[in-house]
Amino acid sequence: MKWKKIYTREYSVQYQEVAFMSVSSMVSEFLDFVLSSVLVVPEHGNTTFYAVEEEFEAFFLALKEKYSGDLDKFLKFKELFHCFGSKYVEHCKGIATKDFSGANLEDLKKEYLSYQDILVKYSCFLWIGSLLNIHYADEGRKLVEKLGLSEDVIEALFLPVERSTVLLMQDEARLVDVDSDEQVSLFHKKYEWIQCLDLHKDPWALSAVKGYISNIGAKVDHERISFSDACSQVGLLDSQIEMFKLIKELGYIKDVRDDYRREGIFYARGLFLEISRRFSVSLKQLAHMTQSEILRGFDAGEVESRVVNAARKRYDKGFTMKISGLSVLCSVGLDEGLLELEGFEFVKVGEGALELSGICASKGKVQGRVVIVHTIHDILKVKKGDVLVAFTTHPDYLPAMQLACAIVTQEGGLLSHAAIVSRELKIPCVVSVKGVMDTLCLGEKVEVDADKGVVRRLDE
Repeated sequence: MKWKKIYTREYSVQYQEVAFMSVSSMVSEFLDFVLSSVLVVPEHGNTTFYAVEEEFEAFFLALKEKYSGDLDKFLKFKELFHCFGSKYVEHCKGIATKDFSGANLEDLKKEYLSYQDILVKYSCFLWIGSLLNIHYADEGRKLVEKLGLSEDVIEALFLPVERSTVLLMQDEARLVDVDSDEQVSLFHKKYEWIQCLDLHKDPWALSAVKGYISNIGAKVDHERISFSDACSQVGLLDSQIEMFKLIKELGYIKDVRDDYRREGIFYARGLFLEISRRFSVSLKQLAHMTQSEILRGFDAGEVESRVVNAARKRYDKGFTMKISGLSVLCSVGLDEGLLELEGFEFVKVGEGALELSGICASKGKVQGRVVIVHTIHDILKVKKGDVLVAFTTHPDYLPAMQLACAIVTQEGGLLSHAAIVSRELKIPCVVSVKGVMDTLCLGEKVEVDADKGVVRRLDE
């Protein structure tokens, strides 16, 4: 069988398992076709989610027909997406009001399963929004390239219908007096949840917030043309206009999907901190246990020492997961025997190439030193004028993105986080550069020609 790479992220065992559950038979009430088997493989300190190519294509076609086949279907999806997103956050806010210190293990187990249930259902719609966004944004990109449209028209056609939390937060940060403890504290309290990407990620620290505010820089204002004016200038057909309306809606859904998830994780932390305390494990170790391992811990009154040791190693060395049906096998590190058994092979793209091509997301041409950002721990390496290279970006990367002269990502499209933030910062950005993480090296000099969507390696 042929395995298709779906995404690479800095996710824990718990979240990768939830990601699979949310496209499995557990949510068949929302899907006409579900995935039956996936692999999760460690790569560069991250984890990469793979699915059987033929099965994933059938999965996508089924959800595309069900949730975007016509306007009524998409509006139904939009309603369900926000409904489950809001329910998830409200459920987690309810968790935050509870005192679990006196709860017995059976009650904690019920709370845990209730949380998992609503997270899986919300994550199902998170998947749908993400995949529809990728598909339609790519269809829109092909059309604008064929028509040879100007950057301001492209921006008008692709700009999400609403501004994301990241951009609103940037505008608010510019109004905060960094020397005012009260103003900084209020800003911190409002956005403390923004860095809760996964169960074991700590909320945004006050010291980091001060650094963010200090480096925010002045807003780069420029005139924008309206969507209707852009459509008139280009002479788009009615069907094309409807497609770009859909793209703009999905662009906002792509942004707000993580707002729901991060805010939910932030408010649910009290439950998982109490579970980790009862099991005498760290939050990082708990996040790197499978659901069945945690449930056995509830039933036995403790987590087996071998499970704790395995979780510690999974966090330090990465993990390989094979999920078939609802059966989960999770190994420490790169399990080459399992991958060989599943017919899996690593395919490196672009290794050794002097020039790599991608999609122009924000125009410009600069030269700079490469900083490879594999995980959040690498962002401190980025200095003023560096070229930030990553699989993808998210709000945790904002301080580094503010310093970079250009951004290059291996994943993403015109509506990706990297693309939108780069256009806001007015710095060059090239996305969907296949193989860039395996090709470029820390410290080497490159030219980012985002006018042509090209990254060139330069001689010293």
